[in-house]
Amino acid sequence: MLRKISSYIKIGVVCLLITISCIGMSQDVKVNASENVEDIPQINGKMIYHTYSDYNERDSKLYIFDFNTKENICISDKFKDVYNTMNADFSTNGSEIIFMGMIDNKGTEEWDIFRYNIETNKLEDLTKGNKLKDEDPKYSPDGTKIIFKQGHWDNVIDKMIYDIVEMDLETGKMFFVTNDIYEDSMPYYSSDGKSVYYTKVIDKSTQIYKTSLDVARKTTKIYEETGIRCYYPIIYKNTLYFSKWSSVYNESDNIQKLDLDTNKLINLTFNSDSYNCSDVCPISDEYSIISSTKPGGKGGYDLYIADNITGKTWSLDLFNGEINDNRHQLGAAYFVAEE
Repeated sequence: MLRKISSYIKIGVVCLLITISCIGMSQDVKVNASENVEDIPQINGKMIYHTYSDYNERDSKLYIFDFNTKENICISDKFKDVYNTMNADFSTNGSEIIFMGMIDNKGTEEWDIFRYNIETNKLEDLTKGNKLKDEDPKYSPDGTKIIFKQGHWDNVIDKMIYDIVEMDLETGKMFFVTNDIYEDSMPYYSSDGKSVYYTKVIDKSTQIYKTSLDVARKTTKIYEETGIRCYYPIIYKNTLYFSKWSSVYNESDNIQKLDLDTNKLINLTFNSDSYNCSDVCPISDEYSIISSTKPGGKGGYDLYIADNITGKTWSLDLFNGEINDNRHQLGAAYFVAEE
């Protein structure tokens, strides 16, 4: 069977044209029995992701995979004095990325936000010298600003506080989107750039909020489930994707799809109570890139293409056998240029 679907989409900041078609299977790639090789989707464009042996080992590296050429290149090896790089995002034209990484500041490790030009190899530390924990950056839809999580130690309450901060990339000016005593993290712009979605940790629960970026700063709670952790809100068109525990008693991550017009919540069919489906990266109405610990992988989290409707999944080994390994592959972001 041969299918070809073309549609314009927008992922965070980019208007995209995706062509999805069926391809054959390379003879040197092993496939799980559950993967129908006749229906393997081919995705045009590029994906950036990070991989590490263990989060606490501080050995994360960034890779860019080109779906057209099938090349998988470690770009973080080019970064002098920057290590443990992760959670990257593409600019609107794909020529730059932003990411979080560590530097050694006089014997003290510090998280900073970096901007890297893929074409010129220019690397810039956007939060250099502030001695704060700067993490989880994302571009605005127009590419002129970024949003990220910033943490500092509060002596009064004796704990770390994290707020959401927006930076103007031209002027370098920053302002606080949130300012409270909780851990606000994992920010993502709305499709129109007028609001930010993020998670807030309160007691044993993680909640998803939306805050407007206008003067009013209107804040709305989008999702809450008592005793449940939820992570990484991602906006695609007018749909919110995120991961949450399967239940209070089962911490397996399941990816959810929330229609922001109807408030209808869908537990996607590729989820399971026995393994994790996390770090969703929607690339069309039909397909997403996910990280999963499902059986049959190479160990830890592997990257898959997932059909949001049927629940079918295809290992990215089918595109390049060196993407997944016995480390963890996480935090995928996607870019494809307009045609």
